[in-house]
Amino acid sequence: MSGEDLEFRPLSPMAMGCELLGGADWGSVDLPGARDAIRCALEAGITVFDTADAYGLGRSEVELSSVLGGERHDVTIVTKGGLRWTDNPSGGRAKILRDSSCAYLSSAIDASLRRLRLDVIPIYLVHWPDLKTPLAETIACLEDARSVG
Repeated sequence: MSGEDLEFRPLSPMAMGCELLGGADWGSVDLPGARDAIRCALEAGITVFDTADAYGLGRSEVELSSVLGGERHDVTIVTKGGLRWTDNPSGGRAKILRDSSCAYLSSAIDASLRRLRLDVIPIYLVHWPDLKTPLAETIACLEDARSVG
């Protein structure tokens, strides 16, 4: 399905940020409470949910998809890419690097689609452009991703 095949959905005037679902950088996280917050947002008419592949190294996208279930097709999910991570060999926090190259963004989009269990990402943003990749390359990559059917 290409970007032109997307059905227009009205956007709620507010969005629900979902970084907390990733669990990282928040200390102890009440995951059941965070899931309940997503359900409450849905019941309150929120139709836009913002996440990113870097939130919990993909965990936020997986959790959001799980909580939304079949309703993930009826809302607008915004996710972000452009932050590549590598495991820390000493077992600490993963190292996160800005990478908006087409090679990385293409793989990041595919991984987000799998984690979110979607055929199309309604809104995809570059989280942090890097200074090594020409902006034209990043934009061309996003245009190519939008037109893939």
